[in-house]
Amino acid sequence: MEPTAICISAVLERCGLQAGEAVVIAGPGPIGLISLALAKASGVRVAGILGRSSAEGIRFEKAKELGADFIVNIDREDPVKKVLEVTEGRGVDMLIETSGGEQAISQAFEMVRRLGRVCAMGVSGKPQVSIPYDRGVFKGIRYDFCFSSSWTSWERGLGMISKGLLPVEKLITHKLPLEGWEEAFRLLESRQAAKVILIP
Repeated sequence: MEPTAICISAVLERCGLQAGEAVVIAGPGPIGLISLALAKASGVRVAGILGRSSAEGIRFEKAKELGADFIVNIDREDPVKKVLEVTEGRGVDMLIETSGGEQAISQAFEMVRRLGRVCAMGVSGKPQVSIPYDRGVFKGIRYDFCFSSSWTSWERGLGMISKGLLPVEKLITHKLPLEGWEEAFRLLESRQAAKVILIP
């Protein structure tokens, strides 16, 4: 539930994703996949997801299950070109950055439309990341840094899940006995899983 509350706090409460908007999510990990599910539940016009070759297989498959309108392997295809093609040259209304990858952080400024928004949740793990500052100023991009959740996001998330509006169960890729905890960590570290449940 906590990752869902974090996504609701960032994507809906802080960054204000609206029905009818075009959105792309950078990073197909659990936070990115939940953000995709939220976007689809919110009635966006188009929702895509970007990831590296390591996401091929389970994570891209989960993105398809959750309704991604397009998926880009950024190791094989230019994400900026694809996003502009899908949006007929306009760019997305919001880019949700969950990867913390320097390439995605920088390219966000090319994928977002003029006066669009970047909703940043990904942690880079670096003391500093370079961004095309002037490009952001000239396009009037709003950049929101988001962290943690609020009690309202927990309440909203529980309501959405209980009403079947947010299919978070689709993120579960493996169910293992409690003794299989080491295998669970191995699957998560190797990105061969989205979410793993340990059953006592």
